[in-house]
Formats: sequence, C-alpha cells, structure tokens
Amino acid sequence: MRSLLVVTSSGLLLATVGCAATGPKYPTMDKAAFDRFAALQGTWQANFGDADMPPGEFTYRTIANGSAVVETVFAGGPSEMITVIRPDDEHLRLTHYCAATNQPHLVATSVTEDSVTFETDHVTNHAHPGAAYMGEVTWTFLGPETVRTTWYSFVDDEWTGTPLSFNLTRKDASEGAAAVLAG
Repeated sequence: MRSLLVVTSSGLLLATVGCAATGPKYPTMDKAAFDRFAALQGTWQANFGDADMPPGEFTYRTIANGSAVVETVFAGGPSEMITVIRPDDEHLRLTHYCAATNQPHLVATSVTEDSVTFETDHVTNHAHPGAAYMGEVTWTFLGPETVRTTWYSFVDDEWTGTPLSFNLTRKDASEGAAAVLAG
C-alpha cells in the first residue's frame, strides 16, 4: 500500500492511498441459485432429527412479484420464525426473523450444484455480543421433493457446537411442479 501526501498552496493536506484490488467478498449471485428457493413454494414436512422435537411444517412462498422467498417455521405459535431470501445487487441474501428476537442478515458465501450456504453479514437487535444468533445456514437440495437445512448458532462470533438440522419432504408434490411451471 502506498500513500502520497500533497500540500496545496492553501495549506490543505491531501492524501491518496493506493490499495490492491481484493475482488468480491462474496460470490456473484446467479439467478439459478435464487430460482432453487422459489421452486420450494409449498408446504413441507420437517423432521428435526431430535427425538424430543415432534415433526413440524415449513412453508415457502414467493412475494413481491417473485423478488423474494419467505420461509415460515412454527407458524401461528409464539416461536414462529420467518426467513426472507432475496437477490440484492450481485449477491443472494437472507434475513432471519428469529424467536430469539434478533435478525441475523446473511449473505451467500458458497453456491454449488446442490447447496447454498449463507454466513453472517451483521445482526440487528442483537442484545449484546454474548447473545446467541443464527450465524450460518446451508440449504442442501437433495432432490425436487427433499431438502435439508442446517442452522449454526453463534455466541461471541463463535460457533456453539451442534447444528440444528431440518430434513424437509414436500407434503404435496404437485405444489412444487406448479410453482416451477408458473415461474
């Protein structure tokens, strides 16, 4: 890195700093990655992989003329949570409205043929650095009717250990086919 100092006749000091280009921090979003989430539209049966948690439902729907996908978990209960997935300029982003009353904002950091991983960009309504938040999530697309989401909780910007995985199976296979055909 170089710096150049220039003193003008008026006595102002100007500094110009040259920096090497580092490239984008996150992969560029391609439409196919977002389309995978839009194709999830419908109701899904969730098995939590934890014997203490009964099966539940996840729903996915597109909103705002197809520009965002909303995932709803534990609908109608006090722990209902919503995650909004959307393209933003050149990146795929999500905001998770958590039962912990914070809102992690994540950006896609890895997009492969069968998965999309998001990592924390920032967290709003974060009570203090020691408060837990969902700091990473991966959607693994196992087939048109089967998806796994794996959420990683963080405290003090460190992963807490055991991820929370949801194995999802589409409840009505025709919902997914209709969403793909309509899109």
